Amino acid sequence: PRTKDKLVDGCHRTVDDRHMWLAPLAEGSAKNFVTITLGTPTKILALRLWNYNKSPEDSARGVRRLHVQVDDRAATPATGVTVRRGPGHDRFDFGHTIPLSAEPPAWALPPPSRNAGELVKEMASLGQDCEPPVLPRGYTWEFALLGTQGDPHYLGLNGIQMFDAEGQPIEIRSDQVSASPSSINDLEEAGPGRAGPDCRTPDKLVDGVGLTWDPVHMWLAPYTLGTPNLVFVVLDMPATVSMIKFWNYSRTPSRGASEVQIRVDGDIAYHGYLRAAPAEDAASRDRDFCQCVYFAPPARAQPPAAAGSG
Repeated sequence: PRTKDKLVDGCHRTVDDRHMWLAPLAEGSAKNFVTITLGTPTKILALRLWNYNKSPEDSARGVRRLHVQVDDRAATPATGVTVRRGPGHDRFDFGHTIPLSAEPPAWALPPPSRNAGELVKEMASLGQDCEPPVLPRGYTWEFALLGTQGDPHYLGLNGIQMFDAEGQPIEIRSDQVSASPSSINDLEEAGPGRAGPDCRTPDKLVDGVGLTWDPVHMWLAPYTLGTPNLVFVVLDMPATVSMIKFWNYSRTPSRGASEVQIRVDGDIAYHGYLRAAPAEDAASRDRDFCQCVYFAPPARAQPPAAAGSG
């Protein structure tokens, strides 16, 4: 059933291979081609692709590099574009938007070469919960939240902020963030009988307001002991990251996350613990309670002061 018509059958976020296309890999210098013929001249700004996603193992069959031509003219760089690998599950929309003939943002460019050995030595002196890789780079950033600060039923965060190789904030759109479970709106008691949906949804993690006690700027989801809550940040271009800031859940500090594991394109990059947010009082309002995970020495990862308050 994995025929070319499945590419446009409208069912993309799936692990069901009845909605996928699969073909033998062309050998040698030959290439696999997909041709789409439109009835009338149409201006195309971007493509959105869902890579092969039957399972974590079978996602290795997905496209790695892609060249696009429009009426026999190149619409992508001569080297092609790298396509994000499918996650092998459908917990989030893994569609990959590829702009045509657009310059990538600065944070998507590979960092200039540095003395990796010196960076590793500086990182080892930080005393973090583990020694992470220096300046990891990838498309899909998965945050597995492995426990709470004591609450048995709910887990949340105020915010997450990622910084590029030069210490500048990476722009993350609200549609690039998802979670599993998504939010407390997943619960039956949060359904139609309520006055309206709860505002504490995953998009609040990147709304730029982490230092807060206002639930309008927080994310909260059901928690089951022994089952991690997952947050996904899925980018259309690979990002090199020097630092990630976390603001723990502050409305009820016991519902904050206590432990986090970070994966970059499936590979573990960090595993450590998070502090509880302070209860709201006059003293805490004047103190930023964010916690930093460094993937580069702080002098390099630290952004300008104006960008650090979240």
